[in-house]
Amino acid sequence: MTTTPIPRGWRNDLASLVNSARSEFLLTAPYLKESETRWLADRLAPNVSVSVLTDIRGKSVVDGSLDIAGLRHLVEDRAARVITLRGLHAKVMVSDGSAAIVTSGNLTSAGIDCNFEYGLRVDDPALVGTIRADLARYESLGHPVDLTTLKTFEAQADALVADAKRVEDSQSKELDRAFRRHFRRTDDAFIAAQVGNRSATGMFRAALQVALAAGPLTTTELGDVVRGLIPDLCDDNRDLVINGQHFGKQWKHTLRNAQQAMKRAGEVTYDSAIRRWSLPG
Repeated sequence: MTTTPIPRGWRNDLASLVNSARSEFLLTAPYLKESETRWLADRLAPNVSVSVLTDIRGKSVVDGSLDIAGLRHLVEDRAARVITLRGLHAKVMVSDGSAAIVTSGNLTSAGIDCNFEYGLRVDDPALVGTIRADLARYESLGHPVDLTTLKTFEAQADALVADAKRVEDSQSKELDRAFRRHFRRTDDAFIAAQVGNRSATGMFRAALQVALAAGPLTTTELGDVVRGLIPDLCDDNRDLVINGQHFGKQWKHTLRNAQQAMKRAGEVTYDSAIRRWSLPG
């Protein structure tokens, strides 16, 4: 059997997958807790490289769904490669490219032990390869976050949570307004981490590659798909500046520039007969 159903209470199934890893382990989950990242790290063989694809965002920090300390622990103790991708919802764990768990559960005690989750263990290397290739496309829209940045984010997250608690306790409108400003500044820093050192055009070129991987699209369709892939960078209501690069209100202009640059480089083609963009070949 190449796939095995995994209902709620799947810690033993996850432990089996983690223990099977000999060279690399990929964890993909938007929510994770420090206790569970430590549990996972303790079960991995010493020479296994670790990659984590997650979604660092203010809301997850404030509501306690994401512990940045858990990410920091994986980088410090396991030299993990952490990639942040806004909008990530997938929960997938891959061991050595030969076995995977695809599930509805996050790396939290509730997600692993308590909630009514459901998933599958996949032991077909060809299918696992397809899953890994799809996740690699997701990764291309994110960016690695180094240890120094994670430590900064952890301190910012702690301050944000403390501010949220003060607002809740006081119910002061003035404190609430200050918290909202604080939240926006912190979350903008988290958004910027997804972009990394890429230019605005470079970021949209990556999004175009992912959008067109599923097949040809019209210009309008392409814009809609790209906006769905990187919504925080395509907000018509604000001018978001990251590393001196303009996103937000100018996203459609940047997208057009990226399309034309890729067309000149032969990275995409446009068929005027059917009015669709596609990847070469």
